Amino acid sequence: MTQINIYQSYNPDQVVLVELYTPEGDFVPVYESVPLEFTDDACPFMLAIPLDGTILANGVRITVDQSQLTLGWNEIDAVELIGIPAN
Repeated sequence: MTQINIYQSYNPDQVVLVELYTPEGDFVPVYESVPLEFTDDACPFMLAIPLDGTILANGVRITVDQSQLTLGWNEIDAVELIGIPAN
């Protein structure tokens, strides 16, 4: 993978951790943050996470922290994984 795009449509950017699941069965963190508050006009919102180089991965795990801002739930509409197929 070369980039991960997380599309959010309600109370965006409460994503605090994004990890890639490697073929070896490990989770490698590629993004860490704290929950941030955005105004309603920030929706829809896309969190773009560019990756250094190309990382071989079988999946992605996203952790959302809704306990910090008392905004309610976060809605993730889609996750786009950008990259090239492994041989």
